Amino acid sequence: MPRVFLPPSDTTFLFALLLTAALTSFGGMAEADTAPETPPKQIKDQESEKEDPRPPSAHGPEYVTVKSSATADGTTHHTPGGGLMPPQKAPRAQSGITRDFIARQSPTESPVALIANLPGVIYAANDPLGTNDDQQGLSVRGLDQTEIGYLFEGVPAAPPLFLTPYTSATADTENIRSITLTQGSSDATASLYNAVGGQLSVQMAQPEKNAGGFIDLSYGSYALNREFLRLDSGEIGHSGITSFASFSYRDAAQWRGAGHSPRYHLDSRLAKEWGQGSKTSLIFSYNWQRQFYLRAPTKTQWQANGTHFNYTSHYTDGDTAYYLLQENARAQTFIAAPTEFALTKQLHLSLNPYFIYVTGYDSYGTTLDPTGSYQGNQPAGTLQGGTIGKNGLITAVATDTFKQAHSGITASLRWDYGHNTLTAGTWYSYYDFSNPSRYAAVNAQGGGQ
Repeated sequence: MPRVFLPPSDTTFLFALLLTAALTSFGGMAEADTAPETPPKQIKDQESEKEDPRPPSAHGPEYVTVKSSATADGTTHHTPGGGLMPPQKAPRAQSGITRDFIARQSPTESPVALIANLPGVIYAANDPLGTNDDQQGLSVRGLDQTEIGYLFEGVPAAPPLFLTPYTSATADTENIRSITLTQGSSDATASLYNAVGGQLSVQMAQPEKNAGGFIDLSYGSYALNREFLRLDSGEIGHSGITSFASFSYRDAAQWRGAGHSPRYHLDSRLAKEWGQGSKTSLIFSYNWQRQFYLRAPTKTQWQANGTHFNYTSHYTDGDTAYYLLQENARAQTFIAAPTEFALTKQLHLSLNPYFIYVTGYDSYGTTLDPTGSYQGNQPAGTLQGGTIGKNGLITAVATDTFKQAHSGITASLRWDYGHNTLTAGTWYSYYDFSNPSRYAAVNAQGGGQ
């Protein structure tokens, strides 16, 4: 049957035209909200191809909008050299790394291991996972790690007595925003007295503005398993306060011989900004880990046993080289509250109170003469308890326990005038250390009695 089409009236046509225009505008708005962000280069190319219908004005304002975004792991892909060459403006020799590089490394590595590729650095690890702070080697331009100052969020975090930077105890790598190494003279405002070889500064990540979470799972050789979870609160109410908390667990077998090294770690941060540049944070971290010392081989022993050479995995009578007698453990609690007050546009007051508490022990196997042992230069008499072995001696484990309490506050007043800065400050620190030692006889199975 033939169909007949009738032309619409003028009123109907006008109504349809208006309805189509409205739907097109609505659809365009929704598309703009949900469409993926166009790369900046593509936007620039598109804009150069379009002709602006507005007449040019010599006095009219010109607006440029720049947008950027970060991924869930904090990378931005903006740092030159893949995060290995961040721009430096300080009037001294320094280099650093950012999230763009850190996020692509093994999360088991400590900050000291992460800077191995920076100029002037020589780094040697005793395990392939970069986890052992106790037995690692670091030097910068020939000066070792005890001569390199270590700052975590502006806090001198290395033990003042030993000055070894236990960098893996302060933060998980997922929570590290940047690491800066100064080769040579340190910052004049840094609260350090041993930084003759340089300064290692680690900055923690800030909480996200929006609520969310991040999970990182790692599994690998030597029975490695590591789990990391971070939760961000976003802005709490309308207080301007943001926070995050994270927890991680790691365990791996010794790469030589028997034993494994568990680690538990907790990080958290609360932050608030107000006014024209004032800000404060409350940082808390806790770390506990246990490890076993590795036995240094001779060339002959290495050629004969390779990576199987280490302390013995099974105890026999009188064996002081049993691996369970070569244990060390360390627990650290870190609290800091870096705060900056913008008193005026040119005058800033910075305060950074902190508290670090460390407990732990180191042990090694030894033998004791039941009747001829000494306590210092005094005879110990006949020893009570313990099993006398076939060699006529008591096999024992010597344990050095330690407790460290390190508290202090740094304060500085900074005046900015043009390109010039004048800073005056003070630093108060208190350190308490105790190191009692004891001996304990082992039983026939190599355990404590």
